[in-house]
Amino acid sequence: MELQSVALQRTGARTEQQRRTAKKHFSQFIQEHGEEKVRGFSCDSIPPLNVTPQLIGCFGSYLFMKMDKVSAAQSYLSQIKPYFDTKWQDNVEWILHPSRFNDKWYSDIRSGVRRMYINRAIAEGSALVDQAPPMYRDSLRQICAMLAANNTSTSLRERDLLVT
Repeated sequence: MELQSVALQRTGARTEQQRRTAKKHFSQFIQEHGEEKVRGFSCDSIPPLNVTPQLIGCFGSYLFMKMDKVSAAQSYLSQIKPYFDTKWQDNVEWILHPSRFNDKWYSDIRSGVRRMYINRAIAEGSALVDQAPPMYRDSLRQICAMLAANNTSTSLRERDLLVT
């Protein structure tokens, strides 16, 4: 029980750090590349009227140009909309308020950013830089057991590589 609460605290701290970094990138984006009407604002001070699907889509393109890792870009993009949702949850006049607008546009932006990374990796002939979750001993044991169960020379060789 104690370990579980420590893990939740770490996850919460990590999410909060990602949110702060996403807000920093969003503020930098609107200062450098935003339309004239939003340039004087930061992520915390921008009025709801100015936060539109187009602005968030441009932020996704900005992240694509700035970030090498698709996981970083998607993480920051995934933090911004929920931040504004929470900030303006009582402002039903906001065009993107959940009661006024569905979130299909948001998932389209996120998948579009991922497609841009995939297309760039294909065009450059490079690997897509994506961060895999960490692998723990239990996961390695399961993989080794599956490779041993296959009982082929290739699978046994691969198992030996994992064990050493």
